[in-house]
Amino acid sequence: MRRTGKLSARRAATLSRPGRHGDGAGLYLSISKAGGTLRRRWVYLFTRGGKLREMGLGGFPEVLLAAARIERDKWAAVLRSGGDPIGLRKAEKAASRGVPTFGQLADEVIEGKGAEWRNEKHRQQWVMTLNEYAAPIRNRPVNEIETDDVLGILRPLWLKRPETAARLRGRIEHVLDAARLYRLVLEQLETGARYHAVAEEGVPVREIAEAIGRGLKLPTISLFGERAGEHFGALGTFAGLDLAASSTLTQKRLAWQPTQTGLLDDLKHARDFEPENAKITQARHTASK
Repeated sequence: MRRTGKLSARRAATLSRPGRHGDGAGLYLSISKAGGTLRRRWVYLFTRGGKLREMGLGGFPEVLLAAARIERDKWAAVLRSGGDPIGLRKAEKAASRGVPTFGQLADEVIEGKGAEWRNEKHRQQWVMTLNEYAAPIRNRPVNEIETDDVLGILRPLWLKRPETAARLRGRIEHVLDAARLYRLVLEQLETGARYHAVAEEGVPVREIAEAIGRGLKLPTISLFGERAGEHFGALGTFAGLDLAASSTLTQKRLAWQPTQTGLLDDLKHARDFEPENAKITQARHTASK
């Protein structure tokens, strides 16, 4: 353990030489001079990911030595547990301002999409990928996540598990699309206005069925009128309805442009189309003939 307590309250108050004056265990009183005025502030220096990082802990004498040591110890504990002190503090500040973290918004997206999934496995896949693979950005405020942050998560997966990387990219894009809309609504909210976050509109049921058929290597045919009702029952009536949903007004009012993977592209990477799952579905299709 590195020696601490090198500074005293008196020495901290009388130091005037510009530079960093160490107290130990990464805590320094940083003194700089500008225009004849001395500026004193506490900083915590630590190494993470092979890089030296500097974290401000407040000015002196507003923050006294004893308080600075407490702050240093708090963030050192975060570092020892594998966390990012600077990232965590940003997340805490963002939460106090009402800006959600990626993890918070991801959990909300999963909860909102729950009604779409007929298979519990789909929910588990979203939960696992957005918790395990996206762990480096879960505590980051969504308004601070940049392209390089996402690429840093995806690159290790592209070579080993490209299909998993593609699915993860789509899910991260889905959350960040929601995050961008969330921010825009907060910034430009109109009293009584309603916003719709649907990313696509007018995707024909026929194209969805054909995409599923291609994925499972099963034939698809078109049924009309009474034949559709006989084959699908109540589902046939529902599928024949024109239930249009549009985010055109939302995009126009807020200048929001969704970037997530579309439904048909997403179906190309569905796990139900993987060999072991597809064989089960094909076997059931054959047995039903």
